[in-house]
Amino acid sequence: MPRLRTRAQIIVFDSQPQTFHQPQASAIQLSKGTMEFGSRKGIVIRTRLLATAFLINGDRLLLMRRSPNMRLLPGRWAPIGGHLEADEINDPQAACMREICEETGLADSHLVDLSLRYVVHRRRDNEIRTQYMYFGFTSKESVGRTEEGELCWVQLDRALDLDVSATTRFTLEHYTRLGSQTDCVYVGTVDVHDGKPVISWAVLRDWE
Repeated sequence: MPRLRTRAQIIVFDSQPQTFHQPQASAIQLSKGTMEFGSRKGIVIRTRLLATAFLINGDRLLLMRRSPNMRLLPGRWAPIGGHLEADEINDPQAACMREICEETGLADSHLVDLSLRYVVHRRRDNEIRTQYMYFGFTSKESVGRTEEGELCWVQLDRALDLDVSATTRFTLEHYTRLGSQTDCVYVGTVDVHDGKPVISWAVLRDWE
């Protein structure tokens, strides 16, 4: 039975100079997760939430060479992960653990220090994608098979030589350079400069 995928929607209004003395419009519920204010029309921007696991065994990283039949990143290398389900919106680690179990056969008892280390935001057309990235360790080398692709242990310092997405590349570069030496949670925002993706990192802190 297919699981319900979760997407929220927000409205961004075209910027036009206007003067409002009092708020005139009230929010109208159009559909689940979609809002429109009064009669003004806006651009619907959806959100996509994902959880990703970088699993390390010694000096090796578990990656999947995704099947060429996959809709997302066909034929490319990627960490374990997938979409958050409806009941996982407030618990991305549960989504991460579910994806690990489904794609590798590894259980929670096989993992050590699985923790959220990165949250990356990027925009793709009218969709904002938020990716919760977890790093953890395992001493278990044997993993199961998945229809989504081929699982391989690769040398951590060679992973960047593979055909990975920009988000994966940015995260691995930061982790090997700095993140592996701290226990901070980092937030990254992907932008474009000279036609190429770039990322800005900051430490996510509790300010209260």
